[in-house]
Amino acid sequence: MVVTLNTQSDGYGTAPFSDVDQVTFAQAVPAVPCEINCPADMTFNLAPGLCDIAVNYQVTTTGDCIGNVTGFQQGFAPSAINYFQNNQGIFTNPPTPHFNSVNSTFNATAPPTQLTIVDGDFSQGGITYYWMGDEWTNTTASAQNISFDWAYSTNDSPFWDRFYYKIGNAASNFSNSNFGNQTGVWTEVTNQNGPNAQNGSLALVIQPGQRLALAGYTLDGGGGPCTINITNFQQNAPAELVQTSGPASGDIFPIGTTEVCWKVDFSDPNTPDIDCCFNVTVNDYPNPITTLACNDLVQISLDASCSHCIGADEVLEGGPYSCYDNYIVQLDKTLPLGNGPWVPGCVGAADIGKTYAVRVTDPSTGNSCWGQVKIEDKLKPIVQCDDLTLPCNAPSTAVGATALFNLNTAPVAIADNATATGTVTVAGIPADAKVLDVNMTLDITHTWIGDLTIKLVSPDGIEMRLWGNNCGPTDNIKQRSTIRILIATMLVTTTPLAIPSCLLLACRHSLVT
Repeated sequence: MVVTLNTQSDGYGTAPFSDVDQVTFAQAVPAVPCEINCPADMTFNLAPGLCDIAVNYQVTTTGDCIGNVTGFQQGFAPSAINYFQNNQGIFTNPPTPHFNSVNSTFNATAPPTQLTIVDGDFSQGGITYYWMGDEWTNTTASAQNISFDWAYSTNDSPFWDRFYYKIGNAASNFSNSNFGNQTGVWTEVTNQNGPNAQNGSLALVIQPGQRLALAGYTLDGGGGPCTINITNFQQNAPAELVQTSGPASGDIFPIGTTEVCWKVDFSDPNTPDIDCCFNVTVNDYPNPITTLACNDLVQISLDASCSHCIGADEVLEGGPYSCYDNYIVQLDKTLPLGNGPWVPGCVGAADIGKTYAVRVTDPSTGNSCWGQVKIEDKLKPIVQCDDLTLPCNAPSTAVGATALFNLNTAPVAIADNATATGTVTVAGIPADAKVLDVNMTLDITHTWIGDLTIKLVSPDGIEMRLWGNNCGPTDNIKQRSTIRILIATMLVTTTPLAIPSCLLLACRHSLVT
């Protein structure tokens, strides 16, 4: 509706002596109730031998399926702030995520339920701007209805310190509206002539791509700041379509009736969810043959795990049959074949190359048929080659092997300014074997490990320092050390190197003053 206003003057002054103004009234479109639409019940009749079927379906919503969420979350979470100013500077997120400061603080609940904005004042330290606050962008494809409560207080005056909001866009945003003389592009919330303590509520609509900025403004930068507490922050959020029972669309449905249910989740305790359900009925093949016929001889190949459970579909011939899973498959592995005992029809590696009697039984009629199966392994082997690292002078025909040896005695005490020795006996390895690698696990309980020196000593007297006064005042050593240089040295200095009968672990304790 458009209303035209005509204003007529008294004829004095400069022409024209009248003007025409038009006022347009927009009527709000009422919300369309949200509805969830499930398909009608479905029935499927299976083909012979089948036991299930993949079913596609679609669940949709119509209307305005919008809920409310409370607190600073989703598109208005602290992490979603795209621009902010405080006494530390001016920041854009990214690259700088929002952080609490003297001028902008979220409480510690999850999600935050209160935002406190303090405008600039020289008493705060750091940088003082005319505007202190935060800005978000509506990145969704729909308008966001925002509402919140606010409480304002100051020791100065609402004339000098004020609360503003701004709904802008990429061209008119917080970052280019933050000078002292730009109050005209913001909307003032507080009353400049009101008391030092004020409060109220706001309801705003943020269109897709628009930006919402909330800020405290100071005209004088002194006399004390104002504090704005924003609570009960609510935003509309698209409701989520959630499946609550049954297989998903495109999944397998077994024989029988399966109920499938979905709901519209508003994530709002004040808005009850709405749901719908439908049934998918899968019927077995209706008129299967009751007389069973088995193949005389079936070759059964094992899978990659060297096992296989024989199905009725591998043995039966002719038909039509009902769901193959309805039949019982059994084997007779004991000569003479055919008179039992009958065992479940699963085979493994021990059955390769053997022929057994097989029996398929229909439990609904008791009818059976017999045949034979031969178990085979037809899958090609997969060769797995592992890397092996050898010293330069190791024999080219060396074969890796691992042996574990422990300290011969109980834990060895390390006295001050003394050497403690532990012995590891190596036995059970061929005398002509070559030591290619030694892994040593150290487990030493000792304060101030920086005064420890640890060496590994071979029977030939070759030493390798494992620890050399490292880490200062740190307590205890619990690590794994791989020693390869030592073993390569052993191979060079002994011709040939026999397996040592023991390794000596020498710990020299030196007092540090």
